Amino acid sequence: MTESYSILELQDQYYVGVYSANVEYFSIGKHIGVAYSAVKDALEKHGIKNEIRSAPAVRFDNKKEKTIDIYAGFFVSEPEKVVHALEGALRLSKLPAGKYAKKVMVGGYEKLPMVWGEFMKELQGKNPCDPYEVYLSHNSEDSEKTVTELWCRLKLE
Repeated sequence: MTESYSILELQDQYYVGVYSANVEYFSIGKHIGVAYSAVKDALEKHGIKNEIRSAPAVRFDNKKEKTIDIYAGFFVSEPEKVVHALEGALRLSKLPAGKYAKKVMVGGYEKLPMVWGEFMKELQGKNPCDPYEVYLSHNSEDSEKTVTELWCRLKLE
């Protein structure tokens, strides 16, 4: 089987301004918007502008029957400038250095469960953990033009 993903080596830790919440599945999209606004507003409240350096990224954890914990965030360029501005549901988190598998999906979000299943099968034996989604573009008029990256850290043995 041909691998349909790439391997990235992150040399340094990357810092992320994160909004965390336990949400119902159907409201995940809304909370990503809330996360962006919350992080941006907190930074601007402290006079910090233009620190968000990425598309929104989300890590999921603690999946239950109807809810899931989400950690929605955005890479920031100068963590020492932003750490004091994040409070409450907001915090500074780290994306550890290491190897990551990345798969690009073009199409509507409804395809994500199927594509994640395929991706996990491809990564069997590579100890994948810490799955992330990075929402590069969203096209509300034509979901087939929406681009999402699926990231998964690979644990070293």
